[in-house]
Amino acid sequence: MKKINLIVIAALSVFLYSCEEDDKASFKRENFLVGKWNVTQVGELNSQNKVNYNDYVSCDATIGESFTFTEEQTYTESMYNATEDGCTNKIVTGDFKFENSNILMNYVGNDQKVAEHGKRVIALTYEQMEIVYTDSIANKIIFKKLIKVAE
Repeated sequence: MKKINLIVIAALSVFLYSCEEDDKASFKRENFLVGKWNVTQVGELNSQNKVNYNDYVSCDATIGESFTFTEEQTYTESMYNATEDGCTNKIVTGDFKFENSNILMNYVGNDQKVAEHGKRVIALTYEQMEIVYTDSIANKIIFKKLIKVAE
């Protein structure tokens, strides 16, 4: 009798385990990163190591900084910079990987060499994202809050 109970328990375990595997295979995780994101706030660490956020202000009041990420793992980054001639738009395109909360972006720079930069994702929902990275020119840690916009 003990052998029969043991065989029944073993058979049920195998059956339930195989059903569980089928359930996992049918679940597809939505990629929240895909879409167009506009920067809404920019922050820096203060002397108490707390982040102070300010509303993002572009040199062109009608257009701001944005990132667009696709399912095909390509991206476009659009930045506006104030110059002596007014406001200039810089657009960078390339490919990216999103793993372990890091966005690793590759693009071909002005010198025709592949350049890479990364941003750490602190928070990500379908509609909001918060990132942090080191600005190598200013040598500062920069925080940005973004919202997803319809295209």
